[in-house]
Amino acid sequence: MEQNNHIRLLYHRYINGKTSVRETDELFKYFGVSSEENLKQLIDNSFDTFEEDPSPITVSEERVLHRIDRSIHSHIQLHHQETYRPAIRRHLPILRWSVAAAVFILAGWVLSQYWVLAPKNEITLTPSAFTPDQEPGRSRAILTLADGQLIELKENEEGITISGNEIKYKDGLNIAEMSSSTQLNTISTPRGGQYRIILADGTKVWLNAASTLRYPGTFSNKERTVELDGEGYFEVAKNPDKPFKVVSRKQVVQVLGTHFNVNTYPEESNVKTTLSEGTVRVTSLTDAQSVELFPGTQSVLSSKGIQVRNIDTEAVIAWKNDDFIFREQSLQTTMRQLSRWYDVEIAYADSAPMHLKIGGSVSRKNSLSNVLKAMESTNSIKFEFDGKTILVK
Repeated sequence: MEQNNHIRLLYHRYINGKTSVRETDELFKYFGVSSEENLKQLIDNSFDTFEEDPSPITVSEERVLHRIDRSIHSHIQLHHQETYRPAIRRHLPILRWSVAAAVFILAGWVLSQYWVLAPKNEITLTPSAFTPDQEPGRSRAILTLADGQLIELKENEEGITISGNEIKYKDGLNIAEMSSSTQLNTISTPRGGQYRIILADGTKVWLNAASTLRYPGTFSNKERTVELDGEGYFEVAKNPDKPFKVVSRKQVVQVLGTHFNVNTYPEESNVKTTLSEGTVRVTSLTDAQSVELFPGTQSVLSSKGIQVRNIDTEAVIAWKNDDFIFREQSLQTTMRQLSRWYDVEIAYADSAPMHLKIGGSVSRKNSLSNVLKAMESTNSIKFEFDGKTILVK
């Protein structure tokens, strides 16, 4: 009984967007092994906690709720071989859309979690559905030295280290010597690539796909400044006497020693800085507005200025750990992430569910077909892939 109350509490907290990463994972793992009756009771109870909405349900709402209903039913048939159809549509709570969205996301997460965790020989895919396929991104980058020399970095190396005037792979193999340690060098990752770099002060940087970092071989006596395009995760070496600055699209992030992520892709409407450890100050280069971030918060720089919000940092920095973690994320944002990592284009059919919110997790080491197959498991979205472009339907 105590466990049931705990699960109900977690589910209620999830519907209201209050669960931590650990609580969310615990809830979804429970759904992966729970019985049909427990699933029915939990979902029914969640609807019964709200008063009924006096407004009539629309045709579009009915279609979405029906799709949610079929998605959960398909999951239970797949994993338990028994039939049960939760009576979702007989409930019309005031917060029906938040609840429906939560159930929809939950169904998608359970399916993708099961798919990721299950042994490969237990998964039945349809190869013809996504032929040809696309392999995931890998360690790829181009190093451009201040004197113009171009060096294609090795894929079998995890990253590079700056030591004095020398640039080496992490295993100690020498790459090149810099002619002037104070001039800016550049490391760029293509779409479908990522790389790591340890700067001269010991700061570690992870570069996501389609990103560029400009850095000096040796920092000045007063401050440590780098320039970023795209997305990077920083673990800054502490040095109270030398502030570390990341200059990116219309903003500068200043720290003394901390861990944070900056997403400044030009195709994203806002610049997002997420803090996982320590404190940072984010300043707009447009109007000098400045905010201070604390762990678990994110600044969002837009045309309206800088806003600060609480955020699931694990989901934001999942890419650094070779994962995709989606927390009620828009379909368009999700597809842009896949586009950069798998180096593909995205197109949307007129029937594409543009309102769809994506929830779930999957390893970035999977091929594109496997990721798309996991997303299709919700029965709410379909894809076609011709070798270069994903058509969303």
